[in-house]
Amino acid sequence: MADDRQLHVVMFPWFAQGHITPFLELAKSLLTSGLRISFVSTLVNIARTKKKIVLGIEPVELQLPSMDGLPTCVECMTGLSEIRRTDLVQLLFQAIDICEQPFGALMKLLSPDFVIFDAALCWTPRVANKMAIPTINFMVVCMAATSFKIGKHRQRLPEILMVEDLTVPLHGLPSSVVCFQPFEAQKESKGLTFMNRLSISMEESWATLSNTCRELEGKFVDYFQRSTEQFMFPMGISMTSLWPQPDADSCLAWLDRLPTHSVVFACFSSECPLSVQDLDALLLGLEESEISFLCVLFGHVGYELHRVSEDHTHGRGLVVTEWAPQLHI
Repeated sequence: MADDRQLHVVMFPWFAQGHITPFLELAKSLLTSGLRISFVSTLVNIARTKKKIVLGIEPVELQLPSMDGLPTCVECMTGLSEIRRTDLVQLLFQAIDICEQPFGALMKLLSPDFVIFDAALCWTPRVANKMAIPTINFMVVCMAATSFKIGKHRQRLPEILMVEDLTVPLHGLPSSVVCFQPFEAQKESKGLTFMNRLSISMEESWATLSNTCRELEGKFVDYFQRSTEQFMFPMGISMTSLWPQPDADSCLAWLDRLPTHSVVFACFSSECPLSVQDLDALLLGLEESEISFLCVLFGHVGYELHRVSEDHTHGRGLVVTEWAPQLHI
């Protein structure tokens, strides 16, 4: 008799909205194929995405361990931006990494057929392998950046990557312009970085999914498969459904007063906090361009917006330091 039971998949994204959303979109696609989906995250993250979780996707809470110095309300990168404490990023990383044991307990309880996990959660395969549960690592960033990071990491093993290694192109990569800026390299060269996490996840999981398509990054997909000798499936770019337009929003009201295709939109995620010097340079450049601009700086609530006053820009610029409806913009 054929086994007609429903396959059970656990989805386990990194604790940041830019990672959670692609996982949810993938979960919706898998749901249409008749799979049972358990979506694992913390209570705060589940509450944030409640509107996006459709019928058939079961949210499963994972308790984030308490850490001295980390506010109890913070369970994702966005939470750090909201309280203006991006200096606590490493503390949040540590809290997430000690979720390994409670996640293992959840796996015993759920007993899934396989786990699709975020490559940043590199300990997931180690937990699942103990229970003979196959794992698939889902990389939500573009394949160009992924190939560069993993290629550089493997090139230097067993030595430690230096800052200068990351600022030069990778030999054999389809593009010679893909590399880190010095300030990015400084961040990546410290501790257990995302680069290390990606490599560990790739080496210990059964296969890799990528949030890309061959039409855009076919050469990078081929390079990744040649250089890693691992199966990689480009699943297409996940696009979230458009939420209803807010009844009243200052960004949209401001945009409606301007001609179509006349505005530059600059936006930075909760994981990309800018220094005061960087913000000054960015906004001064936008101002001196004499082009209309909308700049969303979520998480920079305390920043003094003296450079972009109405007198300076003559109404051409709008800077928002709170949530903004990016899809509608």
